[in-house]
Amino acid sequence: GLKISAPIIAAILIVDVALGVISKTVPQLNFFVVGMPLKAFLGLVLIMLTMVLFISFVKVMINGMDSEVYNFIKDMAGKAG
Repeated sequence: GLKISAPIIAAILIVDVALGVISKTVPQLNFFVVGMPLKAFLGLVLIMLTMVLFISFVKVMINGMDSEVYNFIKDMAGKAG
């Protein structure tokens, strides 16, 4: 879970720091109103970009799962008998 969410968390942290610096330099503007949609948009874009990596990660996990299940059943059958 952390491998998937780390880029999104890091990007939103960077945006928060940047908005904090900008809000200190220009206190007249309300960056909470700007920051929320910006973080939501950035999060959605990064989720779309990381889905490509996530799909390949899941394919690798599923491809190796059949042999793992077979070995598990074989080991359980050996211990039962």
